[in-house]
Amino acid sequence: MFSSGKLGRPARIVLDDADLARAVAPWLDGIGVRCDYQAALPLVNTALRDMEAYINRAEPRPGLLSVPGVTLPLLEELFSAAAEFYRRAPWRWMDNLAVLEVHYPTEGPARYAAIMGFGGEVFGLAVYPTLDDLRIQLSDLKPAQILKKMTTFSVSFDEPRALAFEDLDALEKYNWPVVSGQAFPQVIKAIPPGKVGVPTAAEIALLAAALRIIPDFVIRHLRADQGAPRPARATYPLPNVHAGQTITLSYPVELPELQAMQAMAGRKVYK
Repeated sequence: MFSSGKLGRPARIVLDDADLARAVAPWLDGIGVRCDYQAALPLVNTALRDMEAYINRAEPRPGLLSVPGVTLPLLEELFSAAAEFYRRAPWRWMDNLAVLEVHYPTEGPARYAAIMGFGGEVFGLAVYPTLDDLRIQLSDLKPAQILKKMTTFSVSFDEPRALAFEDLDALEKYNWPVVSGQAFPQVIKAIPPGKVGVPTAAEIALLAAALRIIPDFVIRHLRADQGAPRPARATYPLPNVHAGQTITLSYPVELPELQAMQAMAGRKVYK
């Protein structure tokens, strides 16, 4: 090994993990290196953000906790619901053409949710705020053109490197559940013209509610594990973090473009 200078060791090491600092301090003291704990390491965080911006060629996405109105209980429910959604894997029976109409809260406007994963590539849940956004997704435009025109927010399962550094830190700090190394929930929002950011607090709450309820709706009401999904509509209560709100799901979505694509794909839809 070649070195540009003399070999040596640092006089002091600072760690942001109190337990780790206590564990290694005696060993480092034995070789003349001081080890201290410091809750926040601004220089390290700045370096990580700069690295993320360089790798992604864009400004880093903010962490979910930085979204106005987002709370720790809401994110705990989001990660818990995402873990359960991944375990139950509703994409085994529902392709991305089997779009669900979602009302959260029940008296709220319609949103449109597609389960991702039937093709075995990207797994998760995408929500389209309007029928026009869904039409753009179903159009024959190229993917780059679709992203410039369409709004959607989603949870997709990926490796930890897909998450913002702030979200990884929060996940470790609060011990939110993750099923496997390939199942870290990445929460993003696509905003025309081609921007990628994070959803609002209301949209994150909708994602948490939909992830929690959709697997049951797919089996109990659509009976999709027994064949083609059947028409159904159901209203569900939600965990306390949703402050008494309910969510209503229905299938199918009456959209001619969607029905035509289902027919072309040979998908049977009960009437």
